[in-house]
Amino acid sequence: MKYFCKEKLVDEKNIVWWILGCFIISRLIMYVVCGFSFSNYSLDLFVDKINRADAVWYRQIVLGILNGDYLKYAHVDTSPYKMATWAFFPLYPLCVAIVYKLLGGLCSIYVVGMIVSSCCFFMAMYFGYKYIMLTRHEIEKAFLYIFLMSFGPHNVYFFIMYTESMFLMLVTMAMYFMKTKKYIYMGICGALLSATRNVGVFFVLILLIELIMENCKDGRFSIKRFLSENISNAKLVFSVSMMPLGLFSYMVFLIHELGDGLAFVHVQRAWRPNSGIINLLHNIKVASWEKYPQDYLEVAFFVSVILILAIIVNKRFEEAVLPAMTLFAGSISSFMSIPRFMMGEFTIMLSAIDQIIPIGKNKRRCIVAILCFISVPWIRNWVIGNNLLF
Repeated sequence: MKYFCKEKLVDEKNIVWWILGCFIISRLIMYVVCGFSFSNYSLDLFVDKINRADAVWYRQIVLGILNGDYLKYAHVDTSPYKMATWAFFPLYPLCVAIVYKLLGGLCSIYVVGMIVSSCCFFMAMYFGYKYIMLTRHEIEKAFLYIFLMSFGPHNVYFFIMYTESMFLMLVTMAMYFMKTKKYIYMGICGALLSATRNVGVFFVLILLIELIMENCKDGRFSIKRFLSENISNAKLVFSVSMMPLGLFSYMVFLIHELGDGLAFVHVQRAWRPNSGIINLLHNIKVASWEKYPQDYLEVAFFVSVILILAIIVNKRFEEAVLPAMTLFAGSISSFMSIPRFMMGEFTIMLSAIDQIIPIGKNKRRCIVAILCFISVPWIRNWVIGNNLLF
């Protein structure tokens, strides 16, 4: 397929090659940084060192699936709050287990997880390009988006055994299908989203905002018109009913196994014992008033807020919903993991691209160079086990 952009014909083959090139080179950089850090360029060491933290949990879940007992390795940790595998949603480890079986165990679970994540990342970049061309019509933004997602900070999460690539892919595809009104495909992606992470269920709010904005194209909102146009659309209604199926299925499973359909929420105390709006306000007060200079996670929080506000100012309200919900849900306990959550939200990086492109080539190159430079020490800190940058 080809797109017209600024009177130029854009061939999708060029985008595919760009995605592959960015992916291969950026992953080679990760390998070299890891090898340099340990003076050892063994592939086994690279796979072992780059798959840390939550990757260990996902490996345990995959082992449980392969051995016919999802919860067999539930308590990997013996902390007072009993960290357990049901905090992690099942779609990604289930896909890894299936691919592992199909490959006949030829690769380690970590390698299979990296293969699954890489395939998801490729699809996320491809549909990200399609979405940008559909909504922005600027090929420069598409190329820059792919480049920064491949080389920018926290790019390692899209390569290892984490859910970031799968979630990014499903969000991007769901938003593209929403914009093109392919509602059945959107509903399927929405259902899979809610089986990947709990915040995936909020995609229904993105659709709601999108439909309200369409209803207001003449400058006013009509409830009667809104209901008549949307309720009569059988495909739309069916897709909306599909979206929470991933979450509900997991809840039914937890009720059957543990007697608690919200066990994935309750177990979060093991990681984040303090949670709530009061805690969030306290964290913001400390970061903005009492502490100077702010640490990396606090800066990431404020940058995320600014980028979400920029989306709203540009009146792309539907693009602000999921990052805002994710930022709130992740920040009511602490700012840990906020950077990677935001990087996986798709529209946050789009918002950054929207701000970077108009500033001119030289300034743009400086910003991009700084972001890419930052990613190298970040990768090194990750592989050597520095938890500061989670």
